[in-house]
Amino acid sequence: QNTTTLSQQMGQGVISAFKAYYLHAVFSKALATMIDEKVTLSEFWKSYNILHCIENIVAAWQDINVKCMQGFWRKCLKCFPLLVNSSLGFDQNENVDEVNKKILTLAKFLDLEIDAKEIKKWIAYAEGELSNEELIELKEELEAQKVVEEEVEKEKEKEKEKEKEEEKEKEEKEKEKEKKVVEIQPKTFSLKRLAGVFSGVNKVLSELKRMDPDVERFSKVHWEMSEILKCYREIYEGQKEGKWSWRRSNFLPEASL
Repeated sequence: QNTTTLSQQMGQGVISAFKAYYLHAVFSKALATMIDEKVTLSEFWKSYNILHCIENIVAAWQDINVKCMQGFWRKCLKCFPLLVNSSLGFDQNENVDEVNKKILTLAKFLDLEIDAKEIKKWIAYAEGELSNEELIELKEELEAQKVVEEEVEKEKEKEKEKEKEEEKEKEEKEKEKEKKVVEIQPKTFSLKRLAGVFSGVNKVLSELKRMDPDVERFSKVHWEMSEILKCYREIYEGQKEGKWSWRRSNFLPEASL
């Protein structure tokens, strides 16, 4: 008997199921990563490496269990009913269709515009090498995808530049605001604050006088402090005199001739 055809059918079934499980594993991983790490699908694909691929291959192959293999053999050996255990009750077609439905659901969550027919086409066993037309089509798809990704990156760069410009403008406005505040509030003397300074100095000198047994030393400190503050006291007296003159001119009646 020719067993080549049977083994080919077996291999085709296993490969199709494996591809379905692999695609399901990849889509599940993509969705979980997007939710947990707050990344886009494009960012997920950029970070997808050979290690992730191997992990998903292992996960997909583990789903090809004993019952699954028996289902393939049952389908291949259906013309030999004595060799197949009819009590297995495992329909591999139904199993793959169920996986396809799950893949379609995940694809919708990932905002992928695909339907059930396209998914079946993806996981279908394709024997032989790709034709020139298929290679050209694949190349065009990859180039188109690259263009889209580049456009997305450009948009992200523009957004970053815009944010930097807005931040810069905000900082400049804050500096201008601070500058205006400084200009509006220049340093100036006030009678009340100068009086407070002199009062504080007098309190300090009084405390030193009570503690220092050396009268000559204290007198020297007192005189030097008076000399240091002399310029400020002149300002104080000048403002005080100006204020008193203003009051007299505004509140006292003019002398009659």
